[in-house]
Amino acid sequence: MTLTDVISKFIGLINQIVPVLLALAMVFLMWSAVSYVRQSGEGGAEARGNLFWAVIALFVLFTVWGLVNVLCLTLLGTSCGR
Repeated sequence: MTLTDVISKFIGLINQIVPVLLALAMVFLMWSAVSYVRQSGEGGAEARGNLFWAVIALFVLFTVWGLVNVLCLTLLGTSCGR
């Protein structure tokens, strides 16, 4: 097993995990948005905090996914997982 094979397997694993995490983050974002609207008058600070962290999680996940694909193109010369 060469280094290219190890990198390819690692990137393939990340490409399988990230879409699941993105789906979970989207569900959390929608749940937080509904919770924020429902609690707009009283106790909306917690829902607003959850909404903020859901947006941060989506940003981080998209960034990681993009960086993995850039590394895959740079190191292996091909798009991984497709």
